[in-house]
Formats: sequence, structure tokens, C-alpha cells
Amino acid sequence: GVLLVFTISGFFLWQQSQPAPEQPVVQQPPLPAGGSTINTSDWQTYRNDEFGLEVKYPVDWQNTTREQINQAIQAKSFHLSNGPGVIDTAHKGATTLEIHVRSDRGSRDLFDKLFILTPGEKFEQSKIVYTKIDNLTIAGSPAIKYSADFSALPLPILDPMQIIVKGENMTVRFTFIGYPDAVEKNKEIFDQILATFRFVP
Repeated sequence: GVLLVFTISGFFLWQQSQPAPEQPVVQQPPLPAGGSTINTSDWQTYRNDEFGLEVKYPVDWQNTTREQINQAIQAKSFHLSNGPGVIDTAHKGATTLEIHVRSDRGSRDLFDKLFILTPGEKFEQSKIVYTKIDNLTIAGSPAIKYSADFSALPLPILDPMQIIVKGENMTVRFTFIGYPDAVEKNKEIFDQILATFRFVP
């Protein structure tokens, strides 16, 4: 059967799910590295004027956004993929970049709580255990690399690691989703995608 990817944003809309025997994992995008050999001159540009953000992605990728809107937490999610946008056993080579934008106070509170921690420190909130990994700077804005342990909740997610960027009135979280081999294969591409991210007027 088909295994649908459960994104973090879907947590708030989740009602019932059965873990599959072989399940894709959510992995952390690596930091942009210098000296990349990838030519980005022909890459497409995803621009969102509503939130004032822009990111480039490979010409053979596609915008597979099935827009998820959660009014309760003032959040939207967007997806860029090198496949159909669904990670299942028939598409093990596919990966998806989820861009999750939140403008509510809760997301900024999470950022602030993580920011004051030292790497390796943890805190629990709503049965989710967050572990800080490092402070970063992305697109000239403060960012944090962290992991979230959902094991206390009945959700098909295993220790996702993410990057959250704090903008002026919102936070932007990046999560790369896929089977481990596919994520490993696309690490350099993920580096470059993240390096192209910027806030726009």
C-alpha cells in the first residue's frame, strides 16, 4: 500500500495513522557548504510574496504543494520535490523539502526557548522533547538547528531534525523528507537550496 508522508505541520490535523513496516524518516538539511560543484544558474525560483521569502530549487524538481493551512496557529506549508510529492515504497528515491511558515506567538516562543539553551540541552513541551543542536545564521537572520522527539505521541515520526529561521514577524522551518539513502544522495543539493533562501521585500 501507499505510505503517505506525515509532515510536522500535519501534526495539528492528524487524526489516525498506522505506521508502515518500512517508513521514511525525516532528516535534517545539512548546512550550506562552500565549494559546491552544482550549477544553480538554471534553477527555478519559488517566491512567496505573502510571506516575503524566496528559495531556488533544481530545474528537474517541482512545486508539489498541497497547501496546508492551519488558522489556529497561523501556519502554512509549502513543498518542493524531486518526485510526486509522496514518499512511499514505490518512490524511495524521492525527497521533499517542506517549508513551514508560522506567524503566531507560539513559534517565536519555541525559537526563543531553544535560543537560550546550550547545544545538547533539552526541554519538553506538549509531550515533545526538543534538543538544541546549534545556533546558525541563515539569510542574515538567526537560526537554530534542533531535533524533536515525538516518541511520547502516537505519531509515525522518528526524531526529526530541522532548521528554524526567525524572521521579523514569523518563523520559517526547513525539513527534508525522504528515505535515508535518498536524503544522503541529495545532501549537496539540499545544501545549495538552503544557501539560496532569502527574505524579500
